[in-house]
Amino acid sequence: LAASPASTWLDDMSSTEMSAMAREALAGSPDLQIVEARYRAARWRARGSFGGNLLPSFSIGADGTRTEEPTATEERIRTEFMTSSVVARWEIDLWGRLASRALASDLSANAAEEDLNDSRLSVAGQSARAWVDLIEAQQLLALAQEDLRTRERALDLTQRRYDAGIATSLALR
Repeated sequence: LAASPASTWLDDMSSTEMSAMAREALAGSPDLQIVEARYRAARWRARGSFGGNLLPSFSIGADGTRTEEPTATEERIRTEFMTSSVVARWEIDLWGRLASRALASDLSANAAEEDLNDSRLSVAGQSARAWVDLIEAQQLLALAQEDLRTRERALDLTQRRYDAGIATSLALR
């Protein structure tokens, strides 16, 4: 996350509060955690695709049996039979199918990484936009409160002029 575009441009905004809010959103976004899990799974599949397809595979096995057969006398004939096996398999990549499959898996992991970066950038952008909307709303509220005070002063002044005008007109009669 530290090297992703989502975090680098946040520091250029000169607002520690907005950067902190965006970083908190990046750290706590469940959707972002899902995208990150998909990326990690794709990266592990790509690693397994290379090793599993292009390198030989080995399997080792062992098996044993024991039998006892009665005889005409009190003795028994005991037979023990043990087998073991080692199998090595390797598919020759004559037409490049295995290498292409490994490359495709690696490219899919790269695409998942870009999806993760895009998602991080989107979450950071949404957080920054929410921060700007909040600042705008606070400034609009301050402006509306100042407008209200100005209008209340104008009303008070008009009311005093009106009251003074009534008093003057009564005195003239």
